[in-house]
Amino acid sequence: WKDSHPEDLAGYALKQTPHVPKSVGPKPEFLKRTSMASENYRRDAGEALRQLLEELANSPEGDSLYTLFICGGEWGEWFYPAFEFEPDTGPAMTSHFRNWLREKYHTDEALRLAWNDESVSIAEAEVPDLEKHHKTASRMFRDPQHERQTIDYYQCHQAVMAETPLYFCKIAKQT
Repeated sequence: WKDSHPEDLAGYALKQTPHVPKSVGPKPEFLKRTSMASENYRRDAGEALRQLLEELANSPEGDSLYTLFICGGEWGEWFYPAFEFEPDTGPAMTSHFRNWLREKYHTDEALRLAWNDESVSIAEAEVPDLEKHHKTASRMFRDPQHERQTIDYYQCHQAVMAETPLYFCKIAKQT
């Protein structure tokens, strides 16, 4: 699935971090992870889950099913894939981020005011680059007057991380 959907893979602004030994990664296959913001991934994986559950329900084992454990993401614990290499700069997250901004700000003017940037538009907004991602005004706190782009990205990111498992759990419950 990943090979046929490269636009749905997470993109990474950072290729190596100090806390990840070079002997561990990143390696090209290590970084080939599906973006949690991918609508194609949700649709295809959701349909596969629905099909699996329907077949299980129609099997002799289906009568013995007591519970389901819906897991995904990094280590099956709904961590963002390769989270140590954030932000996700891939096409799926960029598109999702723009849609999220459209819902939040509605107009380019409102986004420009919030981000304190006259050149930004919702249609061209980008996930914050590495410098903005790591730089904060006061250690771990971000200044909303100057770092709103990064704050917005993380709010969008956390929303997608909450929505994704709920999406799969809803399919399981309905099926």
